[in-house]
Amino acid sequence: MSSYRSLHRQEILPGTAIWDIATAPLLSSNHATSVANTAVSSATHWRFLTATSDGIVRLYSAAEASLDAKQDVLDASALSVTLTHVLLGPSQTYPVTGRVLGCTQVSVARNYVGDDDDAGNLVVASLELPGTVRIWELDERMDDRLPRTTPDLTDENDSPSQIRALHEFTVPNATGTTLRLCPPRLQGVGGDVVIAVGCLDGTVALVATGLWTPQRVDHAGKSKEPTKAGTVLDSWGSQGSAVPLCFTWHPVQPQTLAVGREDGIVDVLTDSRKSQHRFTQHENPVRGVAFTDDGHLLVAGSDDGFLTIWDFSRPVPALVHHVTMAHRSLILKATPLDHRRFLTTGADRQLHVWNVGQMSTGPVHTFQTDHSVWCTERVVRGASRLVTGSDTGWLQVYSLAK
Repeated sequence: MSSYRSLHRQEILPGTAIWDIATAPLLSSNHATSVANTAVSSATHWRFLTATSDGIVRLYSAAEASLDAKQDVLDASALSVTLTHVLLGPSQTYPVTGRVLGCTQVSVARNYVGDDDDAGNLVVASLELPGTVRIWELDERMDDRLPRTTPDLTDENDSPSQIRALHEFTVPNATGTTLRLCPPRLQGVGGDVVIAVGCLDGTVALVATGLWTPQRVDHAGKSKEPTKAGTVLDSWGSQGSAVPLCFTWHPVQPQTLAVGREDGIVDVLTDSRKSQHRFTQHENPVRGVAFTDDGHLLVAGSDDGFLTIWDFSRPVPALVHHVTMAHRSLILKATPLDHRRFLTTGADRQLHVWNVGQMSTGPVHTFQTDHSVWCTERVVRGASRLVTGSDTGWLQVYSLAK
């Protein structure tokens, strides 16, 4: 029995757009929270962060009673969402006062060089429209210090904990709309934790966050200090290329970044500073790119609703699928769900779930929304839950169980 359905809907901030979402698991295995006024030790816990138009990054904790006993029966009332922390810049105030330009991006990664994405402290990076970047580091033991029963802090009149940024800097020539932390495991040996930032000249700047992995050694095995936050370490791509609108790191290949551009070109960049692959099938701006979990497929969607899929398991990537009208308008985001499934979000207010083995029959499921969804992110441990944020402040959680 298919279990594609909406589980939770909540207006976080009336009239305040949620532009981006990042998810991360709670590390504490025995943390319990209040679900329907009852402490449930068997709950499934995860957290997510939102980047909003009021310039604030908010950290939420979600808890859901175990569904094992219910099998296919989903109980939406068993899911609770709690605002636990707000992440602020050195001079930001909360609640927000005065005019702000808005926070457009939030990205997370563990400061750990091994294969376990759940190990190590959580590094958080955000980007504002003027190109201002903020960096936070959350201790991996923070979850164990959370109260066993957390109050409902979704009301903005309550007072969540405040965390000040470790670093704040401006990236020259930044578009203000594209930023992604590079997982340290994709960088090899320990060193600087870096972010990729899209620039108006068409390049992608790799910038130091001012943080290092716990393995503080260089390639020669000598101890080093982190590079000063905001230092541009490298610049990928060619100056004069169209502005980057989106990008995503390859989940397996070290230092490989897929970039969707304003002119419809999709570049795959590496540390060679030039495009490893360039795809020109799109004629309109590409706002959504995503690799499947194994990195074998790259998905891209453009403003005319055109969807393409390339096979990256071959020595030379090949176009294996395309859908002319995957959406009736702009494709705003592409999100991987597992090795075979991915999701596309359209300005037509539809969310399509696709399976690469069933492309000829169209999406395997469609969620219809009543608002424009600009950001989608799956829960890290498995793809059974999806979190979305809208341009009107609505948060929604979906079940993606097949």
